[in-house]
Amino acid sequence: MNRKIESNGRQRIYDALCKFGKDRPVEKVAVQKIIAEAEINRSTFYYYFDGVTDALEQMMSDFLGEYLQLFDIPQGETDVLLEKDFLLEQEKNICSLIQRRKEYLDVFLNPYNQKNFRQRFWNAFQEYAQTYDLVFVNQTGAHSIKRGIAYDYCLRVNFAMWFELLSFWRERDFHETAEDFVEIFNTMYNGAIGFENSKPRQTQESMAQ
Repeated sequence: MNRKIESNGRQRIYDALCKFGKDRPVEKVAVQKIIAEAEINRSTFYYYFDGVTDALEQMMSDFLGEYLQLFDIPQGETDVLLEKDFLLEQEKNICSLIQRRKEYLDVFLNPYNQKNFRQRFWNAFQEYAQTYDLVFVNQTGAHSIKRGIAYDYCLRVNFAMWFELLSFWRERDFHETAEDFVEIFNTMYNGAIGFENSKPRQTQESMAQ
């Protein structure tokens, strides 16, 4: 077998799956189409995967491994208190990964796969979270959130933010830049986000009229 195909056969299969799986259920994508597009033989495909569905599952796992690795926090540090230069580099790396893997996300977030991807992402996110303490930060510093209902809710909110960010980028055809990504994070992490009623208050007298 050609050594070049052996060495990048997995990536070729992923690329072919992105082409055929972005607008249909992967169960409807024939292995023959994949191997023809990837320019590999059938035995190479089955060396890597049990079938097209297995290829999608492993593609999700590979992406989530890459994605969550970029959020690694140095030992003894708290992510919301890290130096701005470190955070800027981290955010740029995350944006770069999203841009490189946008074809993956087109497949993961289509109507046929989104539910499965969300569940797999949630499972991976919970595993990632076991490495760290969940904290909230106020004027007195960072404080760990004890395990319980507040922890469970805050963890899910944090996860939802990351999941929706990927969905948001996809809906906008991945046109945003690293600077846009940084602006979003600066907005979210530099303070609380809420609402304000900027309309003039009506007096009881004006309301009566």
